[in-house]
Formats: sequence, C-alpha cells, structure tokens
Amino acid sequence: MLTSIAELLRAERDRTVPGHVNLLHYLGGLTAIFFALEVATGLLLTIYYRPSAAGAYYSTGVIMDEVRLGWLIRSVHRWGADLLILLSLTHLARVYFARAYQAPRQLNWTVGILLFVLLLTASFTGMLLPWDQYAYWYTDSARAAIAAVPVLGKMMLTLFWGGWEISEEVLLRFYALHVGMVPWLAASLVFVHVLLVWRFGIKEPARAAGAAPVPFVPDFLLNLLIAVLLVGGLLLSVSVIFPATLLAPADPLSALPQPQPRWYFQPLRELLQDLPGWGAGLGAVAFLLALFLIPALDRRPAPPLWQKGLQRAVGVAVIAAALLLGARGYLR
Repeated sequence: MLTSIAELLRAERDRTVPGHVNLLHYLGGLTAIFFALEVATGLLLTIYYRPSAAGAYYSTGVIMDEVRLGWLIRSVHRWGADLLILLSLTHLARVYFARAYQAPRQLNWTVGILLFVLLLTASFTGMLLPWDQYAYWYTDSARAAIAAVPVLGKMMLTLFWGGWEISEEVLLRFYALHVGMVPWLAASLVFVHVLLVWRFGIKEPARAAGAAPVPFVPDFLLNLLIAVLLVGGLLLSVSVIFPATLLAPADPLSALPQPQPRWYFQPLRELLQDLPGWGAGLGAVAFLLALFLIPALDRRPAPPLWQKGLQRAVGVAVIAAALLLGARGYLR
C-alpha cells in the first residue's frame, strides 16, 4: 500500500499542465478554494446562530457585537458569497468561450452547471437567515415574483416555502437547505468536478499545440497560491472596510420599500418583471436546457468559422443582456 501511495505521489509530482495556461485558468481552483472558505466560515457561524424567529436576529447581533471577530467572520461569509458567484461565473464563461465543454469533458460541463445552480440556491436561502428587515422583505418580494410563474413557480414555492407565508417554518426550511443540504451536495459536486479535471486535464487549444508543458508542482501550484493570497487579501479588505450590516428586526407590518436583490439576481428579477408569468417560466427552463445541451450542439473539434462566430456571438449577447438588465435594475 505504501508503495502505491509513493507511486501516486511521484505521478502527481511529475504531472504537467499545457503551456498555454494563463490567469483565467486559475479561476476553477480559486472557486473550489473559496467555496471551502464559505463552508468553513458558515460552520463557525452556526455555533452561535439560532434558527428561530425569536433567536435568529438576536443571535446574529450577538455574533456581530459580542463574539470575538464574529463581525469579521460574518462579513467574510457575506462578501465571500458574492466573490464565489463572480468566480464561478467567470470560470463558466472561460470554459464556454474556450469550448472546453467538448468531448471528453461533457460530463464536467454538466456538473459545473449543476454546481452553479446550487451556489445560487445557497446564496438565496442564506439571505433570510439574519431575519432583519432586508432579509424578510427581499425574500417576500422574491416569493411574489416566483408565484407569478405558472407551474414552475408553484413547484419552487412548495420546495422553499412549503405553502406557508414567511414565518418561522420558512426560516427553518431555509436554514435546513442552506446548512444541512445544499453545501454538502455542492461539496460532492466539487469533488466530482475536480476529479474529472484531474482525469482529463485542461483543454489545449489548437493554436497552442506543441507548446512546452508547465510542471504542476511547483509552477502551477505556486501561481495558484499567489492568486489565492491576492484574491483573499481583497476579500479581507472589503470585509473590513464594508462590514456586513444588520437592519432592524423583521417586521411583517412595516414593509421595506423596493429591497434590492444581490447583483447576480438583479437580471433575473428584471426579466420576471418584464415578461408575463408563463414567458418567464418558459424562458428560464429553455435557458437552463440550452446550457445543458451546449456540448451536444457543438461537437465538432474544428467547426467552420461561421459556427465559431455564432458560438461567440451568443455568449457575448447573453453577457451583454445580463449586464444591461442588471444596470437598468439599479438605475430605476
């Protein structure tokens, strides 16, 4: 057994990555590392957090005001969620434009899409947990928007709300999803994702064929460590300068006007407001289905120029539409 472990370590020591790797190729590793940071800070917060209507707001205040460095842990967890979504989005965009979803990496693309959906779910369910005015009324506005979508909206409400209005039962359900289910499903998918990358490696573009490979140890790992330190330092700085806030306790009788969603949910809210319920539901399902089908629609390793141009144009159009919808939402 020791011989097998020694052989495995030697193989990893001699592993190489394609010579064309650049800063964008570290996005996947950064996403996995900062996902682990989110899990770690979340576990620390659960030590003091109490998932009840009476205890959620009070325990959050205790974390921020009485627990040593509790305010910093909460701020890192809050801003880390935004960073994690940003890293995963940019990583997804890099894989798309590099056409790294093609054989034999189709399964890894599917795993990545499922993982991104789970990260959005984790972020959404975590918003309600502080039980302050923003948490309550943003979740209520999201409930109203989801309820307007036929069939799919009802299924979502049954999953997240269980038929109740926003109350302690909903808080407990969000807490169970946010802490007890979604992170561990996501961790399992991260493991599978990393395992598939280890198995198939990084896709090398045709124009970089023949470039000298780069040693995985220490070159690639050292560069990844530098990237982690730089991004981690930025996250820590933002967490210190802009600590997570806590508004007044949730009050069902005092509505908070126009609670703004997180930036990554803003384009979706704009679409829900612009399209009729059936159109929004159909559009969401069609978009997710299209994401999953991309490897099947683009299978040729060397497609004609018009197909490459179309693939890039679709990606740029989706990104531009999301940016415009998000900007319009904030400027209203």
